[in-house]
Amino acid sequence: MIERIKQGWTPEQIGNRMIYEGAKQRVCQETIYRYIYSKEGMDQELWWYLPLHRKNRTPRRDRKRQKPKFDRDVSILFRPDDVTCGAR
Repeated sequence: MIERIKQGWTPEQIGNRMIYEGAKQRVCQETIYRYIYSKEGMDQELWWYLPLHRKNRTPRRDRKRQKPKFDRDVSILFRPDDVTCGAR
């Protein structure tokens, strides 16, 4: 696993490759990230091989929320008559 990280693989790629190959012991991407940012991983400077090269991981609560996909001001009740279905 460490060799693949040093080759430039992301934890997502490593975890999915383990599933694809049918490995007996599988690890999810979160476990790989936790190892990278653990004391052992920091001693080996494994964070440097990640795509963003972040030394400290951003906590989940600090990550930005995505914008809503639909505008909340527009209701389905106010749709035009030509859009309504014929099942009245």
